[in-house]
Amino acid sequence: MNSRSPVPAILYGIVALFFLVFFILPVADTLKSAFRDPNGGFTLGYIWAVFSNELYRDGLINALKMGFFSTILAVLIAMPLAVVADRYRFPGKRLLTSSILLPLVL
Repeated sequence: MNSRSPVPAILYGIVALFFLVFFILPVADTLKSAFRDPNGGFTLGYIWAVFSNELYRDGLINALKMGFFSTILAVLIAMPLAVVADRYRFPGKRLLTSSILLPLVL
């Protein structure tokens, strides 16, 4: 006899349905519209229009630079702190590790 509860499977189904309706379907619809011309055929015209506009191109390059350098800065700050938090015991260590995990939970 199987005594496992169906609650985890039901919760998994609800979460999967939520992500399907509010994330996957809208993203798929947006991507489908990005490659379809007014007649319903395939086109790369919209993508070409974005990359041929200097303002959008500069914005994309700026966003990539900001992402790259903010990642490098975060690693340079976080790695020494992670080593110290892992190797040493100090007052307030539990509070520090809890405060680091709090934004991930939120």
